[in-house]
Amino acid sequence: MGSVENIITENLPIWSSAVQSKSSAGRGTSSKQKLYGVKKLRELILDLAVRGLLVPQDPNDEPASVLLDKVAAEKEWLAKCGKVNPTKDNVAISSDQPFGIPKSWKWDQLIKVAIIKGGNAYKSPRFIKHSNFQVIRLGNIRPDKLRLDSNPVFISQGDAENSEGSLILSGEILLTMTGTKNKRDYLYTVLVNKEKMGTKKLYLNQRLVALKVMGVSSAYMNIALKEVRLLDRMFEKSTGTANQANIGIRQIETWELPFPPLSEQHRIVAKVAELMALCNQLIESLQQAQQTQIHLTDAVVENAL
Repeated sequence: MGSVENIITENLPIWSSAVQSKSSAGRGTSSKQKLYGVKKLRELILDLAVRGLLVPQDPNDEPASVLLDKVAAEKEWLAKCGKVNPTKDNVAISSDQPFGIPKSWKWDQLIKVAIIKGGNAYKSPRFIKHSNFQVIRLGNIRPDKLRLDSNPVFISQGDAENSEGSLILSGEILLTMTGTKNKRDYLYTVLVNKEKMGTKKLYLNQRLVALKVMGVSSAYMNIALKEVRLLDRMFEKSTGTANQANIGIRQIETWELPFPPLSEQHRIVAKVAELMALCNQLIESLQQAQQTQIHLTDAVVENAL
């Protein structure tokens, strides 16, 4: 298993130069091409993570099937107590999955491990200029980013008290449900924490959902929900108008994902964080090299005049 990681870490310069043909020209072209290589490296890391190829399996880990049975029992008990809605009858798990997984893993639907909360249809005329109660809309979410300063809108304390069911909580995964037809500009996810949320109370707008996972790592789920082939199958299910694409809550509920044993989920999260940090360092180095090249070019041109 270590060899897989070595392939990534020992060949970062190769990945950074793995470029796609582009018709654009100009100063930034080389830099953009190299950043494309890093983008593909990030996709590879996620792909290896959700296929069980990034970290070793431990035969002593409790199998994912046992973990999911425990979660199902807990959700059933919570439903009987009236604390969550009963889980709907699920459609059968597909026998045609996009890739294989280790024996200790299991394919299952998102609803098995998540309580899914929809957003509130806030009326724009009721938005106010500022308060301690901010509404999070589609434009506030990008992959792993909660952009509180992007066209912020707020509601009154009274409206906030009347929509407590849409209050965003630390540890939830936010997911966007609407985007542009034939583009991959939705199904963005961000795992929120107190640092990302700031000091205000945040409320979920319509066409967004918040996922509260049970019994599994929310950080692992946030990784799995970004893997290209798992996203492909969701994009294929989108509906909408000529220009707009939508994913419904039922499609999200039945999203089929690969679940590792819990201990392995934690190992995957740690390894992905380590490798993504290396990608960030690589991007920083590429950008610095690009700036150095620009300054050098400017100096040469200036001296030639």
